[in-house]
Amino acid sequence: MPTTVHLRTNHTLGWAGARSLAQRWRKDGETRLLLVFRDDPELGADHLRFSRVGLQGVLRVGETHFELDLQLGHFLSPFRDRIEAALNANLQRDLLDQAGPDANGSA
Repeated sequence: MPTTVHLRTNHTLGWAGARSLAQRWRKDGETRLLLVFRDDPELGADHLRFSRVGLQGVLRVGETHFELDLQLGHFLSPFRDRIEAALNANLQRDLLDQAGPDANGSA
């Protein structure tokens, strides 16, 4: 039985900023993590489905939030907490970077 990770975080990027960040994540996932992304016309462009050996998931891009559901296979399941913490930290960092210097209090 797969182990699941669910993350949801709000943002203030709007549609354009959220879609831009999602495309950056897609490129990074393809190159660094060797994720394979599949377009699903039924779900639309704002749902990024991805997989690789040992995991599969979907990132839903919203105007005010991101939602990630990830299923970890048998061999990655013991690392669930570490994976979730890393995903959450990276998401928060990327949101601050995308929002610009005013968002994190430095200018």
